[in-house]
Amino acid sequence: MNLPEPTFGPVNSMGNYKYVIILAMEQGKLLWCRQKKKTTWELPGGHIEPGETPFEAAKRELFEETGAEGFDIRPIFDYRVEVPGVVFLAEITRRGSIPQSEMEEVRPSAEIPGEWSWPQIQPKILGHYRELFEGAPLCTFASVNSMGHYRFAVVLAKEGGKFLWCRQKGKTTWEIPGGHIEPGETPEQAAQRELFEETGAEEFAIRPIFDYWAKDEKGESTGVVFLAEITRRGSIPPSEMEEIRAADEIPGEWSWPRIHPKILGHYRELVEEAHD
Repeated sequence: MNLPEPTFGPVNSMGNYKYVIILAMEQGKLLWCRQKKKTTWELPGGHIEPGETPFEAAKRELFEETGAEGFDIRPIFDYRVEVPGVVFLAEITRRGSIPQSEMEEVRPSAEIPGEWSWPQIQPKILGHYRELFEGAPLCTFASVNSMGHYRFAVVLAKEGGKFLWCRQKGKTTWEIPGGHIEPGETPEQAAQRELFEETGAEEFAIRPIFDYWAKDEKGESTGVVFLAEITRRGSIPPSEMEEIRAADEIPGEWSWPRIHPKILGHYRELVEEAHD
């Protein structure tokens, strides 16, 4: 199901709240919740019950879903995805066992320990928090076809076991192949086109491996990351690219140092997990 992009505002700016989400911190790590019979993870939160204030709902949901018994909690911003809600930040000082609820497991971790239960919403809420309070650009990841509203395709292109790196004309920095999805294109069509235009790849096997959402001071984007295994490559077509180089690691400085290294890092984490 495609949902509209989340929008954000200051606390008490939206009104008529229906949901609360809690960024629950315990000893510097976020608490992640996994529901019974599910393998995906989520931030604590849920519906505001009739007669509850958002603050009361946040305290109730935090206890029910994590077992938190001692904590400081405060609202930090409003959000809207079809209906409005409030995001809270909680610092947990004491936590007991999980009460009888839909939650099977609670795990503290700096990053989500698996796939998102709500990949179109919660990664962006976490990203907005980090942008506001940590000053860091965000790049979050989810399984293929889970985010929607795609604008970019990025291609991790391998040839003879090495990555292909692209350098644009007039630049000394390097990047992973990829670009905008044109009107009428699917993400896979865009990935195939960009791979040919930017590397000269003529024969290859290509597949999507994960979705990503990134935001920095220039704006935000949602895209799909592909893995391509190239078997034949010709000369570079007339394009913005000056040079293509095959190497295990980037041969110089990054063109997009706040996004592309994180995409590559996430791919390597997935590969390592598959080999464990």
